Amino acid sequence: MTRRNAAVSLDLSGVKSEILRRSLRLARPGSFWKGKPDTLPLCPANILLFHRREASKLMAHSQHQHHRFILIANLGGAGKIAVDARMHSLRDHQSLLVFPFQSHCYVDLSPPAIHWVFISFEHSRDPRLDALRNCGGVYLKEDGLIHLRNLLRAWQSPSREDALPLHLGLWLHDMVRAVKNKPRPEPATPRFKDQNADLVAAVNRFVFDNRHRPLSIEELALHLGVSASSLRNRFRAATGRSVGRHAREIRLNYACELLSDTRLRIEEISERCGYESLFAFSRAFRNAHDSSPSQYRKTQVSIGSRQG
Repeated sequence: MTRRNAAVSLDLSGVKSEILRRSLRLARPGSFWKGKPDTLPLCPANILLFHRREASKLMAHSQHQHHRFILIANLGGAGKIAVDARMHSLRDHQSLLVFPFQSHCYVDLSPPAIHWVFISFEHSRDPRLDALRNCGGVYLKEDGLIHLRNLLRAWQSPSREDALPLHLGLWLHDMVRAVKNKPRPEPATPRFKDQNADLVAAVNRFVFDNRHRPLSIEELALHLGVSASSLRNRFRAATGRSVGRHAREIRLNYACELLSDTRLRIEEISERCGYESLFAFSRAFRNAHDSSPSQYRKTQVSIGSRQG
């Protein structure tokens, strides 16, 4: 018997032993017609997998599909992610879930060569996922690594593609359970020794809290107690993008969130996002998302009807 066959045999013997132990512990059911309560599984849709290896390109990258969830698995290279008004560390072998319409950018990734796997997907609104909103990194323990392995296998094997939602749904379920079982008393916005990371966190908080109106670089710099030129330089050094562009994206992400709510007129959304006119809002939105606000809304309604 080869070493590989011996290892497989050993693994299977352990599995069989566990099956025997657990099967012997099965009790006689009180009723042969009544099982455990039905629960609908988490069922992600329209799943996309890709990876990033260059930190500089990821820091300058801008996400445009804000109606999607983004699950990030860090397999090498630490970094920080600014999500809405909070800053989160993403350490080696941790995963983090970014929700639809959440503004996010990447800060101080190290080393220059990273290995991050991204899983982008859609999901109908489900309160079970709320435990993962802004919870920070969740460690990829044995079960998480197995889920990721199975997901990659299914993605790279056409005959297994139909299992993608199952593997990702199970992974998300385990992440939710891990967060609920081990609540972390970490503050909403962790403090970092890195001054640039603290600056990005402060920018995010102020812009997010004022996303209903436009902000000038000068006003933002005055609030933070730095010069406008220092703000521009330090923010770009930390994130690879301009602070003005980042502030605009936060406002437009807020618009995307409001557009997903069909009860609001587009004129109302324009006003809530601080635009002087519907024309100015439509032009800014089209430049950012390659579609008009009304076209974007129709797409969201179509996505919601498919998932409902």
